[in-house]
Amino acid sequence: MSSSDHFINQSYKKHALSFENYQRGASKEEKAKKWLLQDNAGFWRLQRMQKLVQPILQSDPNSTWVTIGDGRFGLDAQYILNNGCSCLATDISDTLLIEAKQNNLIPDFQVENAESLSFSNNQFDYAFCKEAFHHFPRPLIALYEMLRVSKKAIVLIEPNDPLSTPTLLKILFYHFKKMLKYVLKKDLSEHHYEEVGNYIYKLSLKEITKIAIAQNFSTIAIKGINDLYINELENESLAENGPLLKKTKRKIFLYDLLCLLGLQDHLLISVVMFKHPPSKATIEALVKHKYTLNHLPQNPHMK
Repeated sequence: MSSSDHFINQSYKKHALSFENYQRGASKEEKAKKWLLQDNAGFWRLQRMQKLVQPILQSDPNSTWVTIGDGRFGLDAQYILNNGCSCLATDISDTLLIEAKQNNLIPDFQVENAESLSFSNNQFDYAFCKEAFHHFPRPLIALYEMLRVSKKAIVLIEPNDPLSTPTLLKILFYHFKKMLKYVLKKDLSEHHYEEVGNYIYKLSLKEITKIAIAQNFSTIAIKGINDLYINELENESLAENGPLLKKTKRKIFLYDLLCLLGLQDHLLISVVMFKHPPSKATIEALVKHKYTLNHLPQNPHMK
C-alpha cells in the first residue's frame, strides 16, 4: 500500500469514527443534543446556510435530493424534508444517523463514502453538500461522484478560496492583512487543517467554473455569504441574544462591509452547478434570492 493510499484510508477511518463521542451515552452527548434544538444561536447560524437552497426547493417542489456528509443527525436532509421534498441523508458514519431515524427525524439514511457513491447515474435530482466537501481527502473525486448521481444539479456550500475573484484592491487588502498578522505574530499560513485530520479545501470559483465548462454545462449560480463559528455558540439562547451571538453578528457585519467595499470576497460560497439549463422558475427564484447566474460558453465542436 502506498503512503497516499494509507493516508486516504486513515482519513476515511478517522471521519467514520468522528461522531462516536457525540452518540447517546458518550462524553459529548449533551452538545450533540443541542444541534437538534431550534432555540439556540447555533441553530440560527445553521439555518443561514441551509436557506441558501430555498430557491431550488421552492421552484422545484417535487424534486428528489441526497445529502452528502450529513452525519449530524441528517440536519440538512431534515431541512429539505421539512420543505416538502424527498431526501436521503448519507454520511461515512451512521452513528448519529441511526439515532435520527430512531427518533423519526429522517425516514431513512445510507452509509456512503462521498468519493465512491453506490447510487446509479442520475438517481436523484439534486445532491447537497454543506460544510463537508472540505473534509474529503480527494474532494474533486467526490464532486464528480455527486454530479454522476444527480440529474439536475449539485449544491455546494463551502469555505471560499481567498481572492476567488481577484482585483487590485482585494490583492492589496489581502497583503495588508498578512502584514498585520505578521506584526501581531499570528498564523500566516494559507493552509489549515481540522482536528479530525482533514485539510480545509476551499472552493475556487475559477476552478469550479472551469470544471463546469469542461463538461459543457450551461449555467452555474453563485452566492457568497459571510459566516463565523465560535465554539459554544449552541449553548446560548437565541432569544437572549447573548455575547457570543452578538460577537458573531458584529464580525459578520464587518465582513459584509468589507465585501461591499470591494476589499475581500465572502468567506463562504454557495455554488449550484447545473447539468442542464435550469427552468425559468428556478432562474427567477435564484435571482430573487440574490444569486448571480453565470451562463457558460458552449463547446463549438460538440453538439
